Amino acid sequence: MDLQQQVDALLKRYQEGTCTLQEEELIESVLFSSSELPEDQPLDLQYKKKLWKKLEYIVEPYQPKRLLWPYWAAAALVILTGVSAYFMVRPQPDSSKQNTVQAGILKDIAPGGNRATLTLSNGRVINLDSLKGGIEVQENGIHYSDKSSLALTKGTEIQSSEFMEVHTPKGGQYQVTLSDGTRVWLNSDSKIRYPNRFDADNRVVYLEGEAYFEVNEQPIGIKDERHLQFRKKPFIVKTLHQQARVLGTKFNINSYERRIRTTLVSGRLEVKNDNGTTVHLVPNEQSISTTTGLHKTAVNVLQEMAWRQGKFSFDNKSFATIMNELARWYNIDVIYKNDIPKIELIGDAFRNQNISLILRLLDASNVTYKMDITKRTLLIY
Repeated sequence: MDLQQQVDALLKRYQEGTCTLQEEELIESVLFSSSELPEDQPLDLQYKKKLWKKLEYIVEPYQPKRLLWPYWAAAALVILTGVSAYFMVRPQPDSSKQNTVQAGILKDIAPGGNRATLTLSNGRVINLDSLKGGIEVQENGIHYSDKSSLALTKGTEIQSSEFMEVHTPKGGQYQVTLSDGTRVWLNSDSKIRYPNRFDADNRVVYLEGEAYFEVNEQPIGIKDERHLQFRKKPFIVKTLHQQARVLGTKFNINSYERRIRTTLVSGRLEVKNDNGTTVHLVPNEQSISTTTGLHKTAVNVLQEMAWRQGKFSFDNKSFATIMNELARWYNIDVIYKNDIPKIELIGDAFRNQNISLILRLLDASNVTYKMDITKRTLLIY
């Protein structure tokens, strides 16, 4: 059995919970301390190949057992678990709360996936296919992204002025391509309301939750035929107490909390709140809108867009905010029995892992908790 096969076998035992105590401690000693993962890109095949080459170089050809185990653990981190998070634990007033409550998980909770409903203007709700990547709104009707048909009631006619709504539940995500070609990715527990066809002058949609937009530029006329200068139709995203106006750009809006965060990836973006305050964003800037004010700041776009790369990013977020993200993605309720733990979580974790692997990170930070799989409830003590 070669090195890669040995590592795969170890990881399988780890995921199934059949590792020896020594194997488990060895894997987790690296799992919670390694910083080898690249910060600016998702885990890909090219990086895996580099890692295997590194392992083959380090392990001595004639004495593989002497150095093999420590690097099994490194591979365990990088190849399958996809978790690069580690914790910096601040001192807490009551050290007695540091004892970890083992969850004793007999089952597990799988990560979220493609789940959504489409609500037509007549109130009819359609469960969208979880095996499809998304839907497209076209002149001849609504189709899935793979061009397969979306079954509607016979005789159902969708007028251009009618609004529809796509809703992702907790544990869901979905993509929608609007009639103008704009692509929208909805995060879990989010809604987007949009017309089947946009009017002649504006494109307006309504958002609750979080979504990433790639707005398609759309001309609405020629001002100068000789120079072919087009006037572009604005695209407006309205949330609870702000609106974002764009022409053609890529951006993310997070409106889960009262602080609405709008992050610009490329292009130009104008954000305006209900009080009339306006800010203009350039790439790598974020506006923060509340009921009392609006301002902007520079941000790490990769961190803000981690969910689109299939990751959680823990940097510069409160413990409660991170738990809220986990609650939405794994469709669980998080309950605090006492004060919220005063700890910082730094790093990231891949969203395609079962919840048990994420909870191991809480173990490493000495957070006292209990996971009730049946009730889908995480108690934080």
